[in-house]
Amino acid sequence: MEIPLKLLITLVVCVVALAIVMSSVAGLIHLWRSQLDPWQTMKSFFTGWLRQTDNIATRDPNLIYQDGQPVGRIEGDVVIGDGTVEFALLADTGALDRNKPFQYQRLTVLIRSVHGAIGAFFDVTPGESRTLHNVMQGVVCDIQP
Repeated sequence: MEIPLKLLITLVVCVVALAIVMSSVAGLIHLWRSQLDPWQTMKSFFTGWLRQTDNIATRDPNLIYQDGQPVGRIEGDVVIGDGTVEFALLADTGALDRNKPFQYQRLTVLIRSVHGAIGAFFDVTPGESRTLHNVMQGVVCDIQP
């Protein structure tokens, strides 16, 4: 009777341990596939704990980043092709250095060409109007390694 009981306890402990490991792996996969900002995450770990949710920094998928800072907002369609990314419209790009690579989601890209640049763009639709500043249209970028 002692051996079957030991086997049962060992089996239960192994199943529980396996379930814990599998849920941890699933959680890590979920975190990795969301838009994590690893530099900002590490910075928050080393600069102190403010709140539990502040320790994992995520990036807004509608923004572009350069040197860890948001430098533009995506308006319109984004087409990811073979080695290129094309933005229909980028707004609020005043802080963007066009000669340096920037990050879009998990890609690092460098501007190849800009179809047009406008200081202010007025978007007027029935019932709503908005003004976009420092706008670039038809931005074609090369994906960097």
